[in-house]
Amino acid sequence: MQRLGGAQRTETKESDVQSLHLAQKGLSEAAAYIQSQLEGLQLQDVDPAQLQTILQGLDKHKSSLKVTTELEAAMNGRVENIEYKEKIVGNQSIKYIIHIGASAMVNGVQRKLTQQITLESYPDFLKYAFGSEQTLRLNGAPLLQGNIYAGDKLVVTDTAKYSYGGLKQAENIRLFPTVSANSSATAKGEVHVQSVDSIRYTEGATAVTEGVDDGQFALSEGNRDFTNIQSKILHITPDKVKIKEQKKFVQINVEESFIEKLAQALLAQSPRDSETARKNLRDELRLKNKEGTAALNTWLTGSKMVEHIPGMPVVPVKEQPETYATPERIQELEDRYKVEMKVYEGELEQLGKLDASIVFNGNVRDMLVDGLDYKQINYTPASQNTTNPPG
Repeated sequence: MQRLGGAQRTETKESDVQSLHLAQKGLSEAAAYIQSQLEGLQLQDVDPAQLQTILQGLDKHKSSLKVTTELEAAMNGRVENIEYKEKIVGNQSIKYIIHIGASAMVNGVQRKLTQQITLESYPDFLKYAFGSEQTLRLNGAPLLQGNIYAGDKLVVTDTAKYSYGGLKQAENIRLFPTVSANSSATAKGEVHVQSVDSIRYTEGATAVTEGVDDGQFALSEGNRDFTNIQSKILHITPDKVKIKEQKKFVQINVEESFIEKLAQALLAQSPRDSETARKNLRDELRLKNKEGTAALNTWLTGSKMVEHIPGMPVVPVKEQPETYATPERIQELEDRYKVEMKVYEGELEQLGKLDASIVFNGNVRDMLVDGLDYKQINYTPASQNTTNPPG
């Protein structure tokens, strides 16, 4: 029986670690190569057949990828394969699955690694119900449908800290938050963090505020109650915890996006629409928005830049004749109803012919037509062919 000396075991272990490092670099090189080939493509707009052709051709150039390391030894690393596997068509998105493989040999010790890469047309940031590039704090018992992301720590408590009617309310110890999939199943209710140890929690204590770490417990994989604690503080299973590097988190500035789209809508089809006009309008909208929602609404209500609709057309109610009504009276009521219906139908027809932005001066609950929700926007053929359709 052959025995390995201590020095030889150490050398073999080092070679094992080095080969693992080199193989991981191979996967990173392949992933970076795929990203470079798809740079600038909008998956929701590109022709699926064209994209499949690009993906199927990725493997042809794998030999040009160099897997190098600063370590000095008899080392050899390479990308084994970049294989396009399948396309999955969902209700709201298309997924393209790619498998990549890499291997490395260091002093006779070989490692092979594989990785699955998913390209998806559904925007990444829309999967997050909550997200922060810094510490994310969840106080109390919200139900979060979607994924959440914490760029530093994720701090969870069972204590609700809230205000109602502008007044701060007493803190109430109730339940820990619940993270679940969203209704469209595009986000599976995952918790994206920098490491498992970055998840902290407190129970039965004052709601956590900025800069306060007293009484927090770290959620460590070494904890024998690891699975039970995850289930308790976030109502998730261990497979829902994902490690996601900060640089891979794509965020969206909701406020700026809203202002940009509002400026586009207000200037759509306006003869004075220009980049300068939009910049000036965005600056004005930012100032109003900082003053508060009421100030912005007042500004929009009084704006002369777009047409205003005071409310949705109301279906006329046919007045019933009295029991003693004469034929003339019955005919009068019938004629009045026909006139009112004609006016109503004309107003509805005008809504169907809108080719520019409008401001609806009313409550969202009033946006009903014939008792049905007004929940569809139709664009004219002309507006469909422009990059800035009216809002």
